Amino acid sequence: MLSAKGDIIIRTDADVIMTSSAIYETIKVFANNPEKLVATVRRIYYPLDLTTNLMAYLYDCYIRRPWVTTGYFIAFKRSVVKRVNFNPKLRVHEDYNFGRRAYEIFGLRGMYYNPFIAIFVSARLIRKKGLGKYLLDRYN
Repeated sequence: MLSAKGDIIIRTDADVIMTSSAIYETIKVFANNPEKLVATVRRIYYPLDLTTNLMAYLYDCYIRRPWVTTGYFIAFKRSVVKRVNFNPKLRVHEDYNFGRRAYEIFGLRGMYYNPFIAIFVSARLIRKKGLGKYLLDRYN
């Protein structure tokens, strides 16, 4: 059961620093595009590291697809919860699972991704695991 009260829900990880541009963009997209139901934005890792952020930027702008939702920022309309919700039985990758299922139900028209709006995300897992293992873990 969802206890949030608003029509737009934004789910983030605890180590995210939200930006006003991400919130504004999300509200604007949902208000002006009724077919858009799920939205996500790009991330910038902190503390700032040029190599890690360059790789993240290239991935986000040229490889990432709109249905690849990540735990650092998933915004969705309340109406989505009735058809797609996070699976509490999944211990990992529930954020990717949410995006995949939303895409399967609503199609590309229901998804929104803007690689030019970003929030800040801690690089703690990258430092802990190393960049290579971090990237591989995301797809296993």
